[in-house]
Amino acid sequence: MAKLTELQLKALQADSEGKLLYDDGNLRGTIRVGKAGKVSVLFRWRYVWDGKKKAVACGTWPNVSLALIRKERDKARRILDEGRDPTLDRKTAKLETKMAQLAEVLALQEQLARPTVRDLFERWLSLELCQRKASSRAELVRSFNKDVLPVIGHIPAEEVNRAHIMKVLDAMLARGARRLANRTLSELRQMFGFGMTRDLVPADPTLRMKKTDVGGRETERDRNLSEEEIHELALKLSAANLYLPTECAIWLILSTGCRRGDLLKAAWCEVDLASGTWTFTPEKDQAHISRTHTVYLSAFSLDWLDRLRALSGTSPWLFPNRAGTGPVCKASLSKQIGDRQSYPSEAKLPLSHRVNNASLNLPGGRWTVHDLRRTSATLMVNLGIAESVADKAIYHLDPNRMRRIYIRADQMQALREAWRVLGERLDLLTRPDTTNKVI
Repeated sequence: MAKLTELQLKALQADSEGKLLYDDGNLRGTIRVGKAGKVSVLFRWRYVWDGKKKAVACGTWPNVSLALIRKERDKARRILDEGRDPTLDRKTAKLETKMAQLAEVLALQEQLARPTVRDLFERWLSLELCQRKASSRAELVRSFNKDVLPVIGHIPAEEVNRAHIMKVLDAMLARGARRLANRTLSELRQMFGFGMTRDLVPADPTLRMKKTDVGGRETERDRNLSEEEIHELALKLSAANLYLPTECAIWLILSTGCRRGDLLKAAWCEVDLASGTWTFTPEKDQAHISRTHTVYLSAFSLDWLDRLRALSGTSPWLFPNRAGTGPVCKASLSKQIGDRQSYPSEAKLPLSHRVNNASLNLPGGRWTVHDLRRTSATLMVNLGIAESVADKAIYHLDPNRMRRIYIRADQMQALREAWRVLGERLDLLTRPDTTNKVI
């Protein structure tokens, strides 16, 4: 049978509709005429499969050249020679393509369903930051919209790593905004902590990042415990053979910022576990308390108070002395902590009636009870709490007398938020696993 040519096909007229054309190798074309009188030819390759005559489309001329149509015929012939039905093979290929496309769509939908950093920020803004002062909230939103979200806002929050965080902070450092970089690190840490609490992210990408890592200059020379040390302390306390109420005292000072004396002299009548408040009055300690001071207890603090309640029994005091006649001596707490620290550089002779071991040694060196209070305030500031609020939380008076007189806002909502955020942080840092710690 003679082969068809392109010239023959081009010579076809509109009155040829429905006629059949034959090419070699069982290739047959059906002439079609469109509305505008345009002639086309649909080619099919005929073959026999399982005793039945079948045909598979090979293309429509002139959309597909005659040469390519013959290649499709040859491809179908090879499939038949391999023992497969070309028609079924083509249907299977189409189905696999559709399944692959469906898989891509599902993967894209899954990707879109995962919260991005922008989604996490907006949720944090609506649930947490709404409790901040409007001016503070507006400044944070402006900072994130300028420096954070344009860089990592589109990334799924669970995929953010330290390299992404450093990219944000390095851009700030490049323009000399060191303090802003430090503050942004604290705010990112708080945002991802919020996400972890709600199981929106599996871990915090600011893991082990400190202000010194972003070029910040530490101005506080007094001793305070780092987050690494707080986590290490939580692991060491159980093995330090420490008086259990003392362990409670350590975590209560860290989570409330209270003075050692105020805590050890506290009575249960001052603590309202139902409302989650602890109130000091001027009558309690006129040397330090000039006005009523209320601590809004976090869930972390309440947990330790519940343990302490079980230990103190029916005593009216949180920390009763052995005789039960009054509160314990405040020096006892310092002694128990100090006796369990021993550093080679100190080279002190052991004293009688002392434990004298190194069970509570920490990498930063010797620490005291007062350092816990300073650490409490430092943690708050690192978590994005305003310094003025952190100072008020640990009962520091503003050194500026005129500002104390004219600025009378009690900031109770801000204080409540400060203690809550601090408690959540300590809860994370004191867990035995280190996977989700922000250190």
